[in-house]
Amino acid sequence: MTTGLLKPTIAMVAIAATLLQQGAAFASPLKVIKGTPDAGIQAKVKTETLGSIKIPQGAVKFNGTNVTVGAVPDWLFDRHIILTGKLIDHKISTVEGRSSIQGVIYFTGGDWLGSFPDSKRPDNLEMADGTVLVGNVRAVNGDNIDFQVQSGQTRRVKVSEIRNVLSPRAIVFNIPTTDVKVDPTSGDLDGEAEGGTFNPTYTSMRRKMFGRSEPKLVEPKSTLAGAEGGVTKGQLTTMIMLDVVNTLAPAIVAPIVAPLGSRGAVNKLRSVGAQEQLQDASGLLVVPN
Repeated sequence: MTTGLLKPTIAMVAIAATLLQQGAAFASPLKVIKGTPDAGIQAKVKTETLGSIKIPQGAVKFNGTNVTVGAVPDWLFDRHIILTGKLIDHKISTVEGRSSIQGVIYFTGGDWLGSFPDSKRPDNLEMADGTVLVGNVRAVNGDNIDFQVQSGQTRRVKVSEIRNVLSPRAIVFNIPTTDVKVDPTSGDLDGEAEGGTFNPTYTSMRRKMFGRSEPKLVEPKSTLAGAEGGVTKGQLTTMIMLDVVNTLAPAIVAPIVAPLGSRGAVNKLRSVGAQEQLQDASGLLVVPN
């Protein structure tokens, strides 16, 4: 690995890190489709959190009734899908001229599925008739949910018969929309989304009932390919810097990196390099401070 190749690599890493940290808000197209096989939501919505889970550079992508969550974990530079799920229900609300899309997502897979607080707790379906089913959602198929009750039996429940889904894996979302246009014939909606809120239904209920404070945001550890060892971007940048240092002056690295840190070490090496040039020009021995 040559110094000439490493210098632009470091610059690109710095630029990428700056762009990743900016996180500027932007509007993205949103469409709600009704009454067809593709019924559901078409949108990509930026978010930094799902309840208490920190989603770095996060984006929730809706494709009909399929939902995926992408993130750029601290130890990686590319977006990865960390959660997959199904859109259970959604509706369009308009209050004082402001429209929003609200609904429920149930997550069924992904590397971070077990990172929701109380993720091992069973699901609760509050039915319209007042009964509560306790067990686990096994599948979401359009207008139906296959629900396995604790006795072991699986029931097919219509979404229209469910009043509420309480589960660590169920997310209630609200996406404000602007520039809304509704097709009077189909009822389809087109608009722009500028972010949204995503909160687990179970933890929301628990905070309300027991008055617990908002949990601290945590970025889960990952087993994604390339994340072995959990090396962060900062650590990676430091290692690249040290690789440059080792290439330039192996004998100087050990005594200066530990007390100064990587940035101080690089600055010190630049000073040493300038002094070496002076020595070459004058023939005098220059001892660094």
